[in-house]
Amino acid sequence: MKKILTIFVIFILSAGTIKAQEDAFTLPKVYLGLGTGINAYTGLLGVAANVRVLDKTFIEGGLGLGGWGYKYSFGLRYDFKTERTFGLGINYTGATGLDNLEMDLETIDGTEKKTSLECLSGGTIDLKGRFSFKAGQKNRFYLDLGYAFPLEERYWKVKNGVILSDVSEAALDITQPGGFMIGLGFLFGLANERY
Repeated sequence: MKKILTIFVIFILSAGTIKAQEDAFTLPKVYLGLGTGINAYTGLLGVAANVRVLDKTFIEGGLGLGGWGYKYSFGLRYDFKTERTFGLGINYTGATGLDNLEMDLETIDGTEKKTSLECLSGGTIDLKGRFSFKAGQKNRFYLDLGYAFPLEERYWKVKNGVILSDVSEAALDITQPGGFMIGLGFLFGLANERY
């Protein structure tokens, strides 16, 4: 009887170990979700897609609404582990811009004047670190931190001939695409694949 019990316990422990190994190597290939942030690859509010091309390497993309029009992004990310992890990524992020934006801005003579602006389309190269946390069996919550490097110096121009003060120009430069990045999101894991 002791031999049968010992064999049964060994079998249960072995099956649990095999099952745990199978679970560890069955990972979602595709993640779809929602994201938000400042200079985030999904914009202020948008959708995200991550596709696993190797066990720790992803192609990612985002579409959303940003402060400079619609936003779109694509890039690569490498995660150092497969579950709770830190990863590094690089993205190209573009903004469509805005036409005929009117704002009251300070002019060079110190008075405020209604100013007609064109927010030009443009892009940034984003370098980021991502902290991912497993949520349930397949899903992930993430936090992105990084910097978006603008590809042009200025993504706006005055349309009605108003000469802006240095303070107004600096404020517009801060709000255009580029600068410190923070993003938050939730991704739903789909299409499991063994690794």
